[in-house]
Amino acid sequence: MSNRSAAVNYVEEITEGSDVAIAYVYCDYQDSATQSEDGILRSVTRQLVEQCTSVPSEVMEFRDKYSGRRTQPTSAERISLLKLLTRYFGRTYIFIDALDECPEENRERLLDVTKELQHFVRLFITSRPNVDLQGRLSNLTRIDIVANEHDVHAYLLSEIETNHRMRLFTTKDPNLKMDIVNGLQEKAQGMFLLAHLQMRQLCSHSSVKGVRQALGTLSEDVFTFYQGAMSRIEKQGEQDKSLARRALSYIFCARRPLDMDELLHALSVEDGDTQLDESALPEIEILISVSGGLIRV
Repeated sequence: MSNRSAAVNYVEEITEGSDVAIAYVYCDYQDSATQSEDGILRSVTRQLVEQCTSVPSEVMEFRDKYSGRRTQPTSAERISLLKLLTRYFGRTYIFIDALDECPEENRERLLDVTKELQHFVRLFITSRPNVDLQGRLSNLTRIDIVANEHDVHAYLLSEIETNHRMRLFTTKDPNLKMDIVNGLQEKAQGMFLLAHLQMRQLCSHSSVKGVRQALGTLSEDVFTFYQGAMSRIEKQGEQDKSLARRALSYIFCARRPLDMDELLHALSVEDGDTQLDESALPEIEILISVSGGLIRV
């Protein structure tokens, strides 16, 4: 689980105290209302206005013009206002995360908007490769994020060396460590998520024989592992099962990615609470242990 975006957090850190504005859009295919062109333009405008030292006169005039009127501003008018707002900052960054999750009927218009703004702001867009950005935006720098073999190898070694069960197993069978690393690395094919889920399944066994048998039959289908993780969650006691279900529900239904503190605070709130009770915060280690490997810090 991550925060809004590691890139957003990084830019915030290195530009702190500078004349910089940052706006963030997280696309979610389940929330088509906020992913409309109008919804995104309003969201970005609001974020920029909130970072101004005072409300710009152009914003006040824009509000007064349409206040109480049946007609709404056109997209061109909203884009013009955004361009004006960028003048109040030395630099303006707009992050669009998971563009491929934007409903297809809205994505084309959003790309048109980014094309209009690209000479006024610094754009950072994340997307699966099925969205053609190269043909829509000029002077685009593309960075492919793919786990290389060395990264997966290092991750698997670290997991084996830090997991108590795996340390016991590899002490009894020294060859097991590299057999696991080589086997999972081949099956994962550069997918960190698949390597992680496969490792979690191996760690659930109670003997060297069980690990070796599982290693030879592990599925290479991510969804099979999700089903297995949910099955393990359902077999837990009521308290642990309820905690895992609630945590996954918050993560899945949140309009943006949650950080761990936000998730823990959400889980601590119960019906009838009028204030936050710090003693009700779940322990991170317990939350992770009951989540079937689906939640990580």
